[in-house]
Amino acid sequence: MSKQTIRDIAKIAGVSTATVDRALNDRAGVRSITKSKVLAAARSIGYLHDPSQSPAPSLFSNQIDLVVPKGKNTYIHNLRGQFEAQCAANPALTLNLHLIDSLEAGALAETLLALGGKARSVALIGPDHPLVRESIRHLAAQGTRIVTLASDIDNVPRTAFIGIDNRGAGRLAGLLIGRMVPESRPKHIVLFAGSHSYRAHEEREMGCRSILSEEFPDFRIKSTAEVHDDADTAYTVTSRILKDHPTISAIYSMGAGNRGISEAIRERGKQRDIVVIGHELTRFSKQFLLDGTFDVILDQHPRIQARDSIHVLTAMEPQETPQIRIGVFFKENLVD
Repeated sequence: MSKQTIRDIAKIAGVSTATVDRALNDRAGVRSITKSKVLAAARSIGYLHDPSQSPAPSLFSNQIDLVVPKGKNTYIHNLRGQFEAQCAANPALTLNLHLIDSLEAGALAETLLALGGKARSVALIGPDHPLVRESIRHLAAQGTRIVTLASDIDNVPRTAFIGIDNRGAGRLAGLLIGRMVPESRPKHIVLFAGSHSYRAHEEREMGCRSILSEEFPDFRIKSTAEVHDDADTAYTVTSRILKDHPTISAIYSMGAGNRGISEAIRERGKQRDIVVIGHELTRFSKQFLLDGTFDVILDQHPRIQARDSIHVLTAMEPQETPQIRIGVFFKENLVD
């Protein structure tokens, strides 16, 4: 039998696939009666387990190994917290956490290889590097399910990628910049990446460049910089760029380090002169929206990432997980 999809749920419930996606992901904009109808339809075809029926099916694995970078990245801290909370809520699940240096492909590869023969379900964030790809192939050959989070890794037998369309996010950022920079301002942009060894940051830059070229050809990218997801580095680099290029009218921060960028902008009183778009809605980026140093935050919903990853990694027959939608936040639509 073929796996059921959200299209099957939509057909049974008599609603759109977008409504199904919002209901399953517990997003706003769905009436309670409609949500109940969608959940009932999902259970009726086995997309969700019905607790009133037989006990939950046995698990492919009751242990998840989460391999993520250590450091001060607030998004990764929040993602870890979601994995910990959701696994703790299920007595059948155990979470093993492995912290590595974020840009050390060799350290990540060693950690993955050491899990061979021990781990059945692995979720990871890491750079797209030959050593990492080979270690993933080694794990997969032993029957391990592997989920890549936030940033995908090319040409490997991973089970799923759980994240947003990063190229689409870059195009969205470029579109917002093109629309938001006043006509009277110079069309000069700076792009900040954590590291181009992360495919997500490469894809975001590609997307931004492509839409600027297509729809806003007057814009010029005056500088690009890697800040290694470090706030102090981001502050130093942003300060230098704003000094060397005083006509900058937009910044797109494709990774972490937003605290340093925000501080440099505030010190120079540039909040009203520069359109700033960043990623990940955290307690810090919320404040940046409120104080005017950032204009837009694009988010990938760590709660949903953890939930979908746990399902893919543990269910005996995991169902298709829809790609996570890009959250777009301004100061006027902030949520708790």
